[in-house]
Amino acid sequence: MSISQGVATTQHPKLEAVERTASLQQAINDIDAEERGEIRSKPTTAQEALNIYRRNLEVQARDKGYQYAHNVRSNCKVIQELWTTLAQTA
Repeated sequence: MSISQGVATTQHPKLEAVERTASLQQAINDIDAEERGEIRSKPTTAQEALNIYRRNLEVQARDKGYQYAHNVRSNCKVIQELWTTLAQTA
């Protein structure tokens, strides 16, 4: 039971169990994503967005050949240089 603005309310026990189960499942999914190298956060800057993008591509590159990984690094370098140039002119 909780008191919200002077009114006592009770939450249904089954609803609480469902919420706990959903919360536990979300935690398990987050741990699994972390182990796969996924990042589950929203970037607050363009640099963070690029870092997340780079990390996701590098994770994918683990299962691919050398040339794919080389292209990932090269493309990210070009994007970083473009971002740096744009940031300096702004």
